[in-house]
Amino acid sequence: MGLPVSLNAPVKSRKEMISLLQINNVSKTFGGLKAVNDVSMEMRPQEIIGLIGPNGAGKTTLTNLICGFHSVDQGHIILNDQDITNKGADFTSKQGLTRTFQVEKSFKDLTALDNIIIGVLMHEQNVNVAKEKAEAIANKFDLYKQKTVLARNLTIQSRKLLEFARAYATNPKVIILDEVMAGLTSKEIDEQLELIQEIASEGTAFLVIEHIMHVIMSISQRIIVLQEGKKIAEGTPQDISSDPVVIEAYLGKGDEA
Repeated sequence: MGLPVSLNAPVKSRKEMISLLQINNVSKTFGGLKAVNDVSMEMRPQEIIGLIGPNGAGKTTLTNLICGFHSVDQGHIILNDQDITNKGADFTSKQGLTRTFQVEKSFKDLTALDNIIIGVLMHEQNVNVAKEKAEAIANKFDLYKQKTVLARNLTIQSRKLLEFARAYATNPKVIILDEVMAGLTSKEIDEQLELIQEIASEGTAFLVIEHIMHVIMSISQRIIVLQEGKKIAEGTPQDISSDPVVIEAYLGKGDEA
């Protein structure tokens, strides 16, 4: 007779079981509109979570609340056992939570390397050490040959990589990626996915917002679905793709968020 299923299941490491980021019953209202309504979720180290929902579902507002760009009306946000609720974006970033933006926000008149150095200087005060670390990151993100190019002169793919590299350079525990695949070719998307998985294996958790459904389905361990500011579903890609509520609200409408 075989062992009970619960004993046959893989044993999770202590690191995998630790809750790194907790979003507890968070709400935000703008005027009379409840943009985020009592949303809760948690993330663990190395975890890749997809965040999807129709336009206006509250994805951007939720990420702005998590990162400290907007104040929370109700609820709490806990990062690594520290309450970061309404502490502001600068404080949140220094605690190890960073993001990219739909419209990349690189310093366009600085070189690619200088953009990365700015990220490193968030946690490394020695400029020479920061430059060494930035060069290693440029190499990791396939930007080394373009390190002296001004950000404004980079290709779309390279600008998106630079946005991602600068976020990674801050030595984060959690990275929120906001549509980093938009405008990329299939080959470039595959390269981005490999990079995300490599960095996640080092311990960083990812919250990925993306319009391209097959990307979310292929990379996410769990997916959270928002509609009209509420979390309507959470589960594995298989769970989400077969959930009738999600199909009605989102997936059935095609490949657009």
